[in-house]
Amino acid sequence: YQDAENFYAAALDLRVQEVALYRVVRGNRIRLDEEDELELDPLAWHSLRVVQDDDDIRANLVTLISRASGFRVVGQHQTGEQAVQEVARTAPDVVLMDINLPGISGIECVRRIRDQAPNVQIIMLTVYEDSDQIFRSLRAGANGYLLKRTSGAKLLESIRDVSAGGS
Repeated sequence: YQDAENFYAAALDLRVQEVALYRVVRGNRIRLDEEDELELDPLAWHSLRVVQDDDDIRANLVTLISRASGFRVVGQHQTGEQAVQEVARTAPDVVLMDINLPGISGIECVRRIRDQAPNVQIIMLTVYEDSDQIFRSLRAGANGYLLKRTSGAKLLESIRDVSAGGS
C-alpha cells in the first residue's frame, strides 16, 4: 500500500476465529464494527469531533456532518475540558471548535490540542466576525474559522479543504 496511514485491511482475529475489518489511522488500528458504514475511498473519509456548548447547534452540526458522504463524527463535546482530553486520546482529522465555551475557552482548547495532537486540523466556529478573537484563535494554532451562519454545503467544503491542507 502506498499510503500506510489510510487503508482498509482484512485481518484474521485468531482468538475468535473471525475476519475483522480494520482501518489504520496515523499508525493506530481501529476495528470497524458491522454496523459501521464503510467508505470505499478511505482518502475521502474524514473523522471529526464537534465542540459546542449549545445543545441545539451541536446536534444540528452532528446531524449535518453524519449524513454527508465521507464524514464521520467520532465525538461531540459540550466543554473544552472534555474535548482536550478526548482529542489527545483519539485524534480525529478535524475538530470544529466554538470560540466561546464555558470553562476554558475555545482558544485555550486550540493551544492544548496543538500541544498534544499537532496534526489535528481545527476550524473555529463563531457567531460574530470578532477580528480580535479570530486572530487569537489563528495565533493559537487554528487552521481557519467559519461563522455559525455558514451554509451546510460551505461547512462541508471547508472541512474537506482543511483536511487536504488548506485553510
